[in-house]
Amino acid sequence: MAMSHSLAHWLRVLRQAPAFGGGRWRRLPGALLAWRDAVPFVRLHFLAVATDLGLLEELRHRPATADQLSDRLAIGNQALLGAFLRLGAALGELRCRAGRWSLRGRRSNTLADPEADTMRAMVQEAIRYDAAVYAGLAAHLRGAPPGHYLGTTGAVIARASRLVEPVLAPWLRSLVAERRPRRILDVGCGTGAYLVHAA
Repeated sequence: MAMSHSLAHWLRVLRQAPAFGGGRWRRLPGALLAWRDAVPFVRLHFLAVATDLGLLEELRHRPATADQLSDRLAIGNQALLGAFLRLGAALGELRCRAGRWSLRGRRSNTLADPEADTMRAMVQEAIRYDAAVYAGLAAHLRGAPPGHYLGTTGAVIARASRLVEPVLAPWLRSLVAERRPRRILDVGCGTGAYLVHAA
């Protein structure tokens, strides 16, 4: 619990840090810059977990107390939930008024939208897949075999891949119309939706 208070305090300091030194971050020591980079890192993890829990969707409908959220989301560790909610507040993604939690940040509000499935998948992919790849990259660079991630993350990656569909689909259709290929090979492109556009 003390650790969550400490982390929340540092996040508040770091969020206000651009005012320090007139916002001229290039003049600050590298260690402080690394600390500042921790904020988006922690925010991404917070949003991914909040998405997995269904917390954002729940708070999109109506504000709720921590006890109500614990019941509705089937959370057994209420102390940890409290620390997690305070972390969300320190990040600027949640707010608490009169003991009731609600969404505050633009990111959390965007991800709570039912139409934002590809955005939610992108955040989940960053934590479930990308982080796992980087965690094993040093060993892989030294000769270890690559990890097997797609079995557990393939569906999330496929959902996230559609984020660029509004841009790629028209380009792909025009490319196919121009070159008129007889064969097309789709390798690791997510849902296979681009084959539909090519057809």
